[in-house]
Amino acid sequence: MTNIVFDNSSINVKVDSVAKYLSPKERIKLYKYLSDQFDNFSIDTKKLNAQPVRLIYIKIPDDRYVYIGIDIYGSHFLWTIDKVNYWKVIKVKKLWDY
Repeated sequence: MTNIVFDNSSINVKVDSVAKYLSPKERIKLYKYLSDQFDNFSIDTKKLNAQPVRLIYIKIPDDRYVYIGIDIYGSHFLWTIDKVNYWKVIKVKKLWDY
């Protein structure tokens, strides 16, 4: 897994909009980049496809950190989020695959 994009009804419209203003060579580079960076981008359809994501638990042990157990694409991850630093994901640890 590289990056995750949460599904949005206009995301593929935005990809199409950007792509149509690029030269054919640059468009190929865009699609290659999206394919390399996002597991759910299809080179064939030129679309980002929704994938299942399930929050298993959220733990808030103190005033600084939040721990989230999340299942993404058949793998379980532990995300550490820093509440003080704009709720940034500061660490992702893959725990197991299903």
